[in-house]
Amino acid sequence: MEEYFGYTDLVARKLAEARVRPGDLIEVAREDGATFRGMLMPKDEFSAPGVVVIKLDNGYNVGVRLGPKATVRLLSRGELTSHPGEPVSLSETEVRPPQRKVMILGTGGTIASRVDYETGAPLHGRQGAGGVRARDVQVRLR
Repeated sequence: MEEYFGYTDLVARKLAEARVRPGDLIEVAREDGATFRGMLMPKDEFSAPGVVVIKLDNGYNVGVRLGPKATVRLLSRGELTSHPGEPVSLSETEVRPPQRKVMILGTGGTIASRVDYETGAPLHGRQGAGGVRARDVQVRLR
């Protein structure tokens, strides 16, 4: 299996041929004529195979499925500030089932977290509309 900055197979080949790396501004053109411009993001373990992830100018990340005739073009070099090309992974030892049942209050991604728009990584909790800080919520065990 070919690998390039965490991407595999066809996507790895296309990215390597274009000599792009996470943080670079790229243009992806699919076979159907659709084009996408944005910053190449590091591969995430939850990303589907055959998909390249780019951050658009509006701040949203989009996954673009690449076919054999798709093209990737470097527009300008960029730089990420943390771990370019390292796939995000969760270790089995980090995920432990709870000993007791826990109720979780979800307030939504926008309210509950802040995003580093350079890397797309979620940061610490943020003050929401109702005055609740996501990191300050207390959970009562039953």
